Amino acid sequence: MEINETINRDIKLITLVERFPHLYDKSSAKYKDRTAVDNSWLFISGDRLVVYYILRDIIVCNSDRWTSLRNRFSKERAKNTPSGSAAQTEWPLIKYLTFLHSVVRKRRIFGNVRMTNNPSNIDYSNLSLENFPESQYFEAVQATIQA
Repeated sequence: MEINETINRDIKLITLVERFPHLYDKSSAKYKDRTAVDNSWLFISGDRLVVYYILRDIIVCNSDRWTSLRNRFSKERAKNTPSGSAAQTEWPLIKYLTFLHSVVRKRRIFGNVRMTNNPSNIDYSNLSLENFPESQYFEAVQATIQA
């Protein structure tokens, strides 16, 4: 398939999906309504008179493509555009997906590694061998570093 043909198909899919906010906007009342979502994908997929299970593979194909486009939009939006000669060309479909700016949000990042203070900012003045037995001293140092 030619690149321009693929882009044209994607633009058509994007314009159709934009008409059904419950397919992309989690705040929509119909977002979790499976019937409304399936009917919308059925409409987008073409002939509404054809039995649903015949079109199921087409619907899945369109919804998978939409997911791919939405994910790409998120990645493209997150990119920092360099200036000067290092500037890259913009993804051609981003201008068609501007309606997603208000609904697609960056996810919070959670990690399992605690941030530690810079070792130069740690106060060791209250730690001395006189105040602690040896085993407690090392535990206290370790606790101070991990805090």
